[in-house]
Amino acid sequence: MVKKVCDMSMDTGPNTVNQIYWNHNNHYYGFLLSHVPVDCDAALDIGCGTGEFAGRLCAICKSVDAIDSDSMAIETARHFFAKYANITFQCKKFGECELPHNYYDYISLIASLHHMDSRRSLEYAKNILKPGGILAILGLYKETAVFDYLHSLAAVPIDFMYRVVKHSSISESTETMVIIPPEETLKQIRAMMNEILPRHVFRRHLFWRYSVLWKKPEG
Repeated sequence: MVKKVCDMSMDTGPNTVNQIYWNHNNHYYGFLLSHVPVDCDAALDIGCGTGEFAGRLCAICKSVDAIDSDSMAIETARHFFAKYANITFQCKKFGECELPHNYYDYISLIASLHHMDSRRSLEYAKNILKPGGILAILGLYKETAVFDYLHSLAAVPIDFMYRVVKHSSISESTETMVIIPPEETLKQIRAMMNEILPRHVFRRHLFWRYSVLWKKPEG
């Protein structure tokens, strides 16, 4: 029997995972998805967790590979997305995966880069991204500067408002997430991105996040 391709409009499947809670990562999913190339053939979600964002990708990409080193998260993701033919999950560390060179149209790293060797992971992601493809990063940073703390302070009441409106709680939002605090400051991250991903677009976001968008040069 042929498996179904992921359909986000269905009442069962990806939406049963995606709509359980609101958190600081899925708040920016719409922003990240808006940069997926038109007619995306192959996408890769690095550090996919339980597959929440990968499930969104499989609705608009022909095929999606998703990897994470957490075996329990991968088991959960496989359970929820078992009937969809265009998404696969691997329980491996990103640097240990043998992935094709110049292959993916879109690669995402959502709150996962600081779990890895950042430089090696970015270089590897560049290598497997197709020329003209998009690398999308949503990351965390270590707060050190005065403006960091002021920015965080401004986010607190808005965060509380969203949790009330979305009926979400901290425990719900983090129960399946491995929490590792970031070690790199925004200044260090920006310097690294300038070196490895020239001509990227950097943006600081409200909920203790930053984003980087980079298009791999053609030719």
